Amino acid sequence: MLAVLVICAFLTPGVPIAISWMHGSGPKQPIPLYAATFSFAWLIAGSLFPVTLAGYYTTLRFGLIYANLIAMLVCAVVAFAKKAGRSLTTGIACLMLATIWLFVAAINATV
Repeated sequence: MLAVLVICAFLTPGVPIAISWMHGSGPKQPIPLYAATFSFAWLIAGSLFPVTLAGYYTTLRFGLIYANLIAMLVCAVVAFAKKAGRSLTTGIACLMLATIWLFVAAINATV
């Protein structure tokens, strides 16, 4: 049951990301939305194929996780600084992703 809850938590940022893409304005999408989409794809890829986050117990792996965490926090600030509705949804997705990357960092630090 806990595994199902964790999988659902990993997939929840996809909802605001999809909403942001559906309400987008064509090719002029904001950078935080691209970053959130890339980070979400990397998170899913890392869950399915852990080698995409580098080797176990390497500094590169921790660097990638922390870089994604910091990037999502910066993107959330940038998205919230804009006053558009789509930016609000993107900012929420970035905060959700930052929380999940923090969870991934905690797991990798203890295991």
